[in-house]
Amino acid sequence: MRRIYLFAVVGAGLSGCGDKCTTPWFRDFDGDGFGDPDRLQRSCDAPAGYVHDAQDCDDEEASTRPGAPDACNGIDDDCDGEIDPAGTVWYPDSDGDTWGATETELVA
Repeated sequence: MRRIYLFAVVGAGLSGCGDKCTTPWFRDFDGDGFGDPDRLQRSCDAPAGYVHDAQDCDDEEASTRPGAPDACNGIDDDCDGEIDPAGTVWYPDSDGDTWGATETELVA
């Protein structure tokens, strides 16, 4: 009868998955759930402070991330590649009720 022995070798930082640890993780410095595409680390499990999504365009500002509201502030808040998209219509709220007056508009 022939016996076969299997041994698992765990390398430093590989968490038991051998040489197949190629999952990319991206540093999420600002904690918004989106990582910096330039700060890559590969491992089986997410290292502390790293996420799988690399779409953050400013990883030092948590309010700047994919899906964020795009304010008229000269910054690409929602990481879509556009800074303050033109054509946003604004209405004055002279009475402070958070509803704009439709008879006057500002396109910015």
